Amino acid sequence: MLKFMNRIYSLSLILLVLFLSVCSKGIIILPPIEEPNRPPVDIVMIATPTDLDNVRSNLGGHYKLIADIDLTGCVLQDSPSGWQPIGEVASPFTGNFDGNGHTITGVRINRDTQLYSGLFGYVLNCTIKNLGIETDMEGIRGGSSVGGLVGYVGSYSNISNCYTNGFVTCNRLQIGNTSFNCNVGGIAGYVARGASLSNCYSGAEVTGFGQFIGGLVGFCAGDIENCYARGSVSGVTTNGNGVGGLVGFLSSGITKNCVALNQSVRGNFAVGRIVGHFEGNGLLNNLAINSMEVIMENVAKSISDNRNDKDGASKFITVLKQQATYESMGWNFYDVWAIDEKTDGYPILRKP
Repeated sequence: MLKFMNRIYSLSLILLVLFLSVCSKGIIILPPIEEPNRPPVDIVMIATPTDLDNVRSNLGGHYKLIADIDLTGCVLQDSPSGWQPIGEVASPFTGNFDGNGHTITGVRINRDTQLYSGLFGYVLNCTIKNLGIETDMEGIRGGSSVGGLVGYVGSYSNISNCYTNGFVTCNRLQIGNTSFNCNVGGIAGYVARGASLSNCYSGAEVTGFGQFIGGLVGFCAGDIENCYARGSVSGVTTNGNGVGGLVGFLSSGITKNCVALNQSVRGNFAVGRIVGHFEGNGLLNNLAINSMEVIMENVAKSISDNRNDKDGASKFITVLKQQATYESMGWNFYDVWAIDEKTDGYPILRKP
């Protein structure tokens, strides 16, 4: 028995030596097996209005649109208040939403007596990207923090490669003796410190009856980069706090390499082509179309014409329809933006 075990042991050593010898010559080294390119199992695909509505059941989830969605006539908007915004201050949206280059059309919200109106109401530490929003003719209305995409963008949130068109309005909410700022913008009503907005644009008409009204953002304490607005902006403000082609009130953060293409910006106090009112030195290298009508207290306002000031540097429309103008500001026309100068158009977002 001992001899038999010794033979087995010797044979094992011989086989081990042969194995190591063969491996050292690279004869049996196989190429790595590549895993198929599948999305992680935790990404929920969104294809219908019901799928979209169900996002509110898991506010920390990961979502991806796989089709355009039309909310026109949808039962989810049948009530007089219309679409119920996703996320609120007590339970914000904290997940990731990838629009995947798709558009949600026919959005209608009528919530003048509520805070945080938009497709998303209140978001925090989230990512929203690659999404287009088109309102219906009634548009999106709210009492405070109203945006075409998001009402309130909380800290550590990033909104990128998104656009909005349609109508966004705020009638300043008052509850008892408490009045709320409007904070209304084409993309977002309020952008908090630590949040960011990049590679976005809005063609929405923005109207407000209160403080802080902007073509992109009403009140901004975060950063905005490589964005533009082209919808008209108007409002009646109080306390001199602003109406702007891009931002109503820039309290902190940086707004840079952006363009105001609005036909008109109108208000009673603190009106500007880029921002209405700002604090600090957060305006860098911004442009504005020279034909913009800027009205303050029913009188044409004088323009500072400074790319690092509230009115931005004036440019002719022909210049602002040339790709080279935006590339000189650091805009990415390789895989983010596109422009067709032959059709005399402004930049649009590429599909991812």
